[in-house]
Order: sequence, then structure tokens, then C-alpha cells
Amino acid sequence: MRFCSQLILVVFLIAISCRTTAPLAQDSFKPGACYQKAVIPSTAKINFTRVAIYQGAEQDCLNQLRDSSILVQEAGTEWIKKRTDKSCVSADPDDCLVWCLVTVEPRHQLVSNIIKDTAACPEYEIEEIAVRKTSSTDKSRQKVEYREVLCESQLSQKVLADIQWRLNDLGYLRGQWEEGKFKDKSGEALRMYQWDYGLPVGSFNLETMEHLGVNY
Repeated sequence: MRFCSQLILVVFLIAISCRTTAPLAQDSFKPGACYQKAVIPSTAKINFTRVAIYQGAEQDCLNQLRDSSILVQEAGTEWIKKRTDKSCVSADPDDCLVWCLVTVEPRHQLVSNIIKDTAACPEYEIEEIAVRKTSSTDKSRQKVEYREVLCESQLSQKVLADIQWRLNDLGYLRGQWEEGKFKDKSGEALRMYQWDYGLPVGSFNLETMEHLGVNY
């Protein structure tokens, strides 16, 4: 009886080990596709504030209009990946990055011609203002999954440049960068975009490409 109990325990532990270490079911992969591990954020970090912006002649509704400074970046701390060792070389750029807890300063955006009473001024359009939240959640505790990514043959300079320009248009990639070359600055901008919108983080995954509107 004791031998049987021990045998059952061993079989049970083997079954648990096999179930927890298998990354994905074999039938979930597509032949010819490429896959890479990505961090899956628990929630998106972008909320939207909706405001009514007057579109008519200002003098018609002058007493109903106001300017407002809207918070678009909450203050706090958050984890971001940074390169600390410039001599680090790896086939996977993420191998050279470490998580750093940084302080985030609040940021406001001035919005003009907001209507106080839309019933009094019907000529308006609703504008959505993105408000970025901060999160100090330990990224090492986030779920990691395999996601389909662009293969090397799909990562042309044009595709990389399209990603960079979309990130620039959305305010994530600022200043100078080398077009078609995805280095630290571009990579950090892409990861920040992915965290903000709750997308898989750390790769050129298809969900991110579709969210950015990049053709590949």
C-alpha cells in the first residue's frame, strides 16, 4: 500500500510539472509563423476624458466657452526598461535591458473652446483627451506568454520606419532618431506605447502592429 501511494504521488508530480512547464499547446502554433515571449499587462494605462469643443463662430457662444488645463499624465512612479551596460551585445535586445523604477512628473494640456452647456451651443464636436496613468506594479510579476510576431523577413526598413513615424505622431517618439533603425530610443517608445494600451510588451507582435495601423 505504501509503495502504491508513493507511486501515485510521483505520477501526480510529473503530471503537474508537465502541465506547468509547457509554454503553449502544439496546435496553437502556425507553420511558417514566428513567436516570441511577451509580457501581458493586466490593464491598459490610458483613460480618455471627453470634452465638447465648439466649432462655430466664437462670438455666438462666447459666454459659454472656457479654456481648461487638463491632466494628461498622472504623477507617480512606474517601471520602465533601460539599457545600463553599453557594451552588452545580444541577439535579443531585451537581454541588455533592466527594469528601473522612475519618478513620473505630472503633465497638463491646455484645451481651448470647451463648451460649458452643449444645449446652448449645438455646434460642437466631442474630442477625446488621452490621460496616461502611472503604475508601480512589479513587472516581474506580470504574465508572460508566447505571441505571434513579425519574422525577420518582414522587418524591413520601411516597416520599422512606419512604426517609428506612428509612434512620433502619437507623441511617444520625440527628438532625433535614425529612421529604419530600431535602437534604444525607438524600442523604449514602443514598449511605453504597449504598456499604455495593454498590448503584449517587448516584441513586434501582430497585435501591436494592428493597433498602430502598420502594414507589413
